[in-house]
Amino acid sequence: MLSTLPLKELLLRLGSLREEAWQELTMRVQQRIYKPYKSIILPPTGVIYVQEGLLKQYQRSEREAAAITRFITTNQHIFIPTQPDNLYIKTILESTLWYWEGEAVHSLLLCYPELYALYQQLRDRYDALLDIRMRILESKHIQKLQLFQEHFHKIRPYLRAKDIANYIGVHPNYISKLYKT
Repeated sequence: MLSTLPLKELLLRLGSLREEAWQELTMRVQQRIYKPYKSIILPPTGVIYVQEGLLKQYQRSEREAAAITRFITTNQHIFIPTQPDNLYIKTILESTLWYWEGEAVHSLLLCYPELYALYQQLRDRYDALLDIRMRILESKHIQKLQLFQEHFHKIRPYLRAKDIANYIGVHPNYISKLYKT
């Protein structure tokens, strides 16, 4: 049995949710459990909810090396694009993920109009994570790490210096030197 309470509480904080919509949502979920540092195979379209764990999302398009664009933690979502070839996700900690296929999401949104408003709010929250990264990248060198710490202090102990450096756009030696002092 899935422990759905955190997801239901999140959705109820964002807006109204009929019980029949909630029941249908939970009936269509697929649960997957991943060990630490495992790649996640992404099917085209869908939504992933991190029931528990910590992930890093990479973007590969038009880059020599993949860039970490997001850290996704418990009670956050990932929206999978139609063509996820340039996107890949890797676990940092053991992670329990719930997945809804794109067709199921589309069907749910058509059947339960209130889910559309919730879906849009979840998309906005997802996009806000990218906005945080853009603010960090646009900051001066020393401010980058301060902003990172401000937004990600809870997950910092689980992150490698090279991942933080990749995310904030500095050389890994810069991070290592700062943490040694």
